Amino acid sequence: MANIQMLQQLIYSNNIENYLSATQRNAYVQELQQLLNELGYGEVLQFNTLGADGYYGQTVVNAVGTYCHHNGIPSDGMSVSPHMMQHMLQRANAGQGNTGAGLSGSSSFNRPQTPPASTGGFASAAGRLNLQDMGDRINVSDGSNQASFIKRNAGVVNYGSITLSQAIRANQSLIGSLGITTSALNVMESVSENEGKLDAVNTYDRAFLSFGVFQWTMGTDGGSGELPALLKKLKRSFPTQFQQYFGAYGLDVSSDTSDTSGYLVLNGNRIDSASEKEQFRSADWAYRFWLAGQSSQMQAVEIQHALGRLNKFYWNSSLAINGFTLSKIITSEYGVALLLDNHVNRPNWVQACVQQAMTKTGLYDPSSWTTAEETQVLDAYLRIRATYTTGSASPMTKANERAAVTKKYLYSNVISGERGSFRYSQQMMA
Repeated sequence: MANIQMLQQLIYSNNIENYLSATQRNAYVQELQQLLNELGYGEVLQFNTLGADGYYGQTVVNAVGTYCHHNGIPSDGMSVSPHMMQHMLQRANAGQGNTGAGLSGSSSFNRPQTPPASTGGFASAAGRLNLQDMGDRINVSDGSNQASFIKRNAGVVNYGSITLSQAIRANQSLIGSLGITTSALNVMESVSENEGKLDAVNTYDRAFLSFGVFQWTMGTDGGSGELPALLKKLKRSFPTQFQQYFGAYGLDVSSDTSDTSGYLVLNGNRIDSASEKEQFRSADWAYRFWLAGQSSQMQAVEIQHALGRLNKFYWNSSLAINGFTLSKIITSEYGVALLLDNHVNRPNWVQACVQQAMTKTGLYDPSSWTTAEETQVLDAYLRIRATYTTGSASPMTKANERAAVTKKYLYSNVISGERGSFRYSQQMMA
């Protein structure tokens, strides 16, 4: 069955034609193919042969065009507009395909609701926005863009739609201008499926506001967080975009914010207490971060910031094993991807797991290793990290499943398993 919630969120995002148009390949196209098949256009799609492969090719163009022709909607099938998608979802809910058959009235599709009357402009620190309370969600619009947020606990959430792979392919030259190598991008792409979307945002958990692919936060209680450090990088590299999305609404970063953590400042006031952070749970602030996540500049900085996590452990001499930093022990793109994935999920266990793997294999001196020795250590490391824990903490979440995702990129030659293949910066390539 097509994912109705996913398709409706795409309508509300105001980006539907960026994803549902000829030559695009993504998860939204897969859901469109499922929907068209359920509406009775499987033969035009060649669904029995091609299935939902996620590619908006000629068969999808033909199916969309045929659907529109049958329903009196002017279209050549080259893209799907919000109006067309809403029409498809309503027809699906009513069980009406091109023959009147297909889905029954008891379908699991939820009928798209007619938006209620607007609640009017919402004047706030984040600017004047239009909010519509839909009961279980809030739609937010600035007149040009719109996003839909699901209500949850004391805040809201939008899971986003922009993947790391999409951003890397769309913004390679911009990302390269930040000094990020193709090797580093390969590593990021290989862990991308285990993480969130670049425009994901939530304001319901104990960290008040979380944003981006690694869900960087403001910090719990009165503590510092990684989110201010992300904004610091945006301000430094792309000051115009920082001013557009944040500075224009009184948001800044504290002067003592480092490249890894710090505090936000709102209208000159440092946000360093739980009571002050509460205001960021609102849908309007969630919208401002979501909107920033649509920009290629923010996406590039997110990738830079995500890779910056390596600075915390990969070259850290305090985490050396037998006198060797992790950067001397694990040097393949595949190995670095596994360590980065581990650090995102259980940051304090990376060094211990690698150390146990070296002990288990009896390989203590990486200065003489070839690819074979590193692979042997990594195999042992993967077995260890799947069950490793301390105290009452649980092991790494879905460790084997996450490893399988990274291995998929190894087997498809996106990343290399060769020792010495990882190059973090242009300088390291010299």
